[in-house]
Amino acid sequence: VPKLYETLESMVTKPRDGSGTKKLQEDVLKRLGPRSPQLEFVKGLIRRLVDHYFGLDFVRHVLVGMLDEGEEEFNKAKRGLPLVAQIAGYNQSLFLSEEKQLETLLLNHSERKDVGQYVSKILALCADRVPKLKQNRALLKKLQDLCLSESWVVSKFCVRAIAVLGEKKSLADLIKPAIEQLQFGNRLPSVLRVLSEVSRAAPAILTEHHEAVVRFVIKRLLQGPWPQSAGKKDRNVVQDAKVQGMKLLASLVLNLEVASSLQATVVQVYIDTVEQGGELTKEHGTTKHDKALLRLTAGCCILRLPKEKDPFG
Repeated sequence: VPKLYETLESMVTKPRDGSGTKKLQEDVLKRLGPRSPQLEFVKGLIRRLVDHYFGLDFVRHVLVGMLDEGEEEFNKAKRGLPLVAQIAGYNQSLFLSEEKQLETLLLNHSERKDVGQYVSKILALCADRVPKLKQNRALLKKLQDLCLSESWVVSKFCVRAIAVLGEKKSLADLIKPAIEQLQFGNRLPSVLRVLSEVSRAAPAILTEHHEAVVRFVIKRLLQGPWPQSAGKKDRNVVQDAKVQGMKLLASLVLNLEVASSLQATVVQVYIDTVEQGGELTKEHGTTKHDKALLRLTAGCCILRLPKEKDPFG
């Protein structure tokens, strides 16, 4: 019985490919014998323990397929990458032996937004279960570089991956370039998201910078116009920046020891956003959809605040 239990447990903790799983199944059923009263129960249990459709074979097929030099094979495999990222959220053990594929994808293909956001998400979800990744300095350096890319989604998962790898020093190294790039432009949403993620993972790192960050977000980003010196105004960038800025304010209030006066200012910004229909600037180019999103974001931020910091508490 102990050996049988160990075999069943290994199907979950150490996933195998199709042939390896089949061999384990045969071994379990052989140990039980055809007349065992537990035979049907164990057969049903095995079917639940092993995913024949989206298990290790599927994950490995997608990751290896994306390393294929042929563009057609790469694109075929890429279609399965979003699903692999979802699988990483509930079965990290499938990635225990995939560190080489993940490293190669991140180092060689992550500049493509449609690849970078999913590979960084996989790493953020399962890097702590793949010990070899923690000693990989090249991978860590690449994650740092991607944190200030033009995609805030990639930035979000890259910071989380660095935090999961237990690299607080690497998180601290992000602050100086992030503060330097806290200015209007295509990278602003990513910079704001990096600061937001760091405030959750290691809030002490932002202690000396949080007041300047709050002033920039409120006075210049939310209440001021988008300057012409920042180049061509991209509606999506402006909207993403404002949304990420609001979320950053809430994260700072929640995770840092922020002065009560600053807390009150942040809360008032949220209230004004809701009451004024989502528009705090004198510009009138914001669409109804964008205004609705800003009101929604402001309302959600208020709901995140604990009662002692809630204006309606």
